[in-house]
Amino acid sequence: MGQLQDSYTVVGSGQWPIGDYIGKNYETVQTFKAGANYNINSVKLKLTNASVGTGTLTIGIYAVSGGEPSGAALTTGNMDLSTMSLGSAWYEITLSSPTALTSGAEYAIVASSADNSENVSWLKSDGNYTNGKAGYARDGGEWLMSDTTDLLFETYDDFSPPVDIITYKRLVAVGNNEFWYEDI
Repeated sequence: MGQLQDSYTVVGSGQWPIGDYIGKNYETVQTFKAGANYNINSVKLKLTNASVGTGTLTIGIYAVSGGEPSGAALTTGNMDLSTMSLGSAWYEITLSSPTALTSGAEYAIVASSADNSENVSWLKSDGNYTNGKAGYARDGGEWLMSDTTDLLFETYDDFSPPVDIITYKRLVAVGNNEFWYEDI
């Protein structure tokens, strides 16, 4: 996992469905404004489920136009829903390829599942996130964005610290015009 870049983690109450819910197929979205230039490599979402699901959760990162996801996904990632435990937890979804985000530009995290049957939802808060909005689309229709709800997320870059750094410690003493050292 890279370094945390953008996030909203203020827990509220309730959740929004992803995939099939009461006969409708929901795509659920949270927009955000990139706080820096970075290559997005993964996202973490706070998800919940009432029973162990089957199928695949697909996450897409989209550009935003007019406050809504726009165009084709810049990158995507998948999660096998059968790997979820019961209840709510943070789940990391690695994206297929790191994608450059520009500081100050708006992006959208879109969660969808064509084969999830009323099991998985994205936890929400009460709309205090100032850098984006939550929303959803039913059955491929238009996006319905909310000013009073935000979904819990974290984005991570592709930074990996070097593993070949060698650190030395040396004890040094000086006295009587002499110099002593010892590697420890």
